[in-house]
Amino acid sequence: MILFVHIPKTAGTSFRQGMLEVFGRKALLYDYGPDAPETDVSIRMLYEQGEFSPRRVAEETGGKECKALCGHFPLSRYLDVFPGSTVISFIREPLQRCYSEFLHWQRLKGYSQNFEDFFQQKGQINLQSRWLDGLPENRLVGVSEYYDQSLVMINRALDISVPVLKLNARRGNIHSPYSAGLIDESLIRQFYEMNTRDVSLYEAIAQPFEDTAGSAPLIFPQRIRRLKDKLFSLPLINRLS
Repeated sequence: MILFVHIPKTAGTSFRQGMLEVFGRKALLYDYGPDAPETDVSIRMLYEQGEFSPRRVAEETGGKECKALCGHFPLSRYLDVFPGSTVISFIREPLQRCYSEFLHWQRLKGYSQNFEDFFQQKGQINLQSRWLDGLPENRLVGVSEYYDQSLVMINRALDISVPVLKLNARRGNIHSPYSAGLIDESLIRQFYEMNTRDVSLYEAIAQPFEDTAGSAPLIFPQRIRRLKDKLFSLPLINRLS
């Protein structure tokens, strides 16, 4: 069983579609919340009837050849009811991920507040580390900025062939930072001060990919990278162990 924690704006749609091509729709179960069209009808009915629980969702996999449960949910929701599952997820440089979701909310949800108001919402602070809290040893966490290399790692570990797809991406170059000319430096400083756990998580996961690639992607202009390094010259979160 695979638990795919689809953190918003991290290339998760591309990976989900790739799994669909490998396993077929009947082998995948989707929980993207009660209002999302992607959510399976059976799970949506549980929401609508007030009967939703992780245990009830686990029962939906009984008697089915379910290979993976995918969706916008924190890992803690399902880890206990699917013990021993392989956890797959992707993370993204925190500021870039959050700003991408901010634009998504503006475009599709009519969000009218500014970016500062958006990232100060409780649900946005350290979102990635909270959703992946409790990562087990049996995990495969990729990095959006290294999507192709991450897919190689996942395919090799699971002996599958999820194809490289680039879906739901509005920008051709993910390495061109939103922060360049779009976000005031004072907001950048404020964002990083509020999201130290996400920064540490990202650096821990991304480091092996950076080492393999030989150099870090140009996620930040140099002045922003210097600011981040000054703010967060802290030890990583126990290397997630």
